[in-house]
Amino acid sequence: MQKIVKTLLNHKIILVTDGLSAEEVTKANMQLAKTPDEALRMAYDVVGADAGVVVIPDGVAVLV
Repeated sequence: MQKIVKTLLNHKIILVTDGLSAEEVTKANMQLAKTPDEALRMAYDVVGADAGVVVIPDGVAVLV
């Protein structure tokens, strides 16, 4: 659990899911994207188009 909290506090997390509402995602300190393409656009808006991006399928399982 500490790794998840540390990640949420230190990094911008953009979540692509249809399993949670925008309100639930925001309460979890993440941003919701409807599609992977939208998530990439959001990420590039923050860090620039030349930045590296990490995509983690089933990310919670990886962090736990």
